[in-house]
Amino acid sequence: MREAILQTISAAEVHNAERVKVELELWEKGTRFPFGLLYSAFFFVWHFIASKPFLLLEIQGRYALHRKVVRTENGYIGLASRGTKVGDSVMICKGSSVPLIMRRSEGEEDSFRLIGDAYVHGIMKGEAFQPGKCHKMLIA
Repeated sequence: MREAILQTISAAEVHNAERVKVELELWEKGTRFPFGLLYSAFFFVWHFIASKPFLLLEIQGRYALHRKVVRTENGYIGLASRGTKVGDSVMICKGSSVPLIMRRSEGEEDSFRLIGDAYVHGIMKGEAFQPGKCHKMLIA
């Protein structure tokens, strides 16, 4: 679960981007009780005295800005467009490199509106793509 959360909030770059790794380690150390509070206070004071920024907010700026954490009916967790609402669908469309968030148009069976893209941990490498379930749909 820990790895899935770290992968999700960094859009799977937790092991690739050095600055993201640093910020996630700080977050993890700072949340451990009781030493996390002492560690966070020391880190904050040290950066304040040295006139260094406490965090560069690399994660927020690169991955989480204008997004929200979501959970699908099947239990997957991910980051999706902030316009995503309960009832929207996560779809894996042929030709798309990422899952898409779609909202069914009212009163029309196969008509959808594109809400945005998503990072959904566990289905980013095509694991859930099932060609037999593909069908034509109108994106309005």
